[in-house]
Amino acid sequence: MFTLHNGDCIPFMRSLPPKSIHLAFLDIPYGLGVADWDKSISGLEAFEIARSLLVDGGSIYATCTFHILDQVRAVMNVRRIISWCKPNLPLRKNMQDWEWSTEFVLWETIGEPRVFNKPQGEASRYYWRIHVENGFLNKDGNDHPARKPVQLLKRIISTSTNEGDVVLDPFMGSGTAGVAAVQLDRDFIGCEISAKHFPEAESRIKSAVLSPSFFTPANNRLPLDVPGSPAQQALFAAEAEVAEDGVSEITGGVKPQNV
Repeated sequence: MFTLHNGDCIPFMRSLPPKSIHLAFLDIPYGLGVADWDKSISGLEAFEIARSLLVDGGSIYATCTFHILDQVRAVMNVRRIISWCKPNLPLRKNMQDWEWSTEFVLWETIGEPRVFNKPQGEASRYYWRIHVENGFLNKDGNDHPARKPVQLLKRIISTSTNEGDVVLDPFMGSGTAGVAAVQLDRDFIGCEISAKHFPEAESRIKSAVLSPSFFTPANNRLPLDVPGSPAQQALFAAEAEVAEDGVSEITGGVKPQNV
């Protein structure tokens, strides 16, 4: 149900077959200096590649702050811009300016018929109030400085894909998109260049696969005692392979048929 790649996402994305992805989530480095990999904005070339991978009716979602909004808009055919407010973001000490607590979620669609499973109530508006998990601190031991909340990715994925669809996150970070995807019974392909954060993402996604909620009838999971079922196959340890470029690939559960 998931394939993970530890390495540069650009050649990896180019190795995927066209029209094999239903949703691409692109959370590129913002260039805010929160880590060594975030010293400058990068990854804009991934948008054109992601576009070539989408099936008709597929979606691209991208997150950004106002600092790079113009650059991201320039490489997208934006259908909507959603404001994501973080009501529990801790206030910084000695702040001499208006405190920022908002990011933007940009949405692009390719072709028809596009998938849109309309959320209910306030979730259907393009102003989202979604809490950051643990504020700035990830108390589960994950120290990725820019981790997105699972609720954010669940809203995106459940709205713009159906069960069994394939979700791609080429800037996987700590694996939040993968956690949300497997919990919603979607297949997931993730790429992360950092050797430090890749194991964190792998661990979180494997835990999500093996969590009790993953086998509920609502997710159409087969019982564990059915030979060859996705649930049974997911219990086997993910198999690590070394690709030709020397980086690690992890495949768990059932690999998507069109990848």
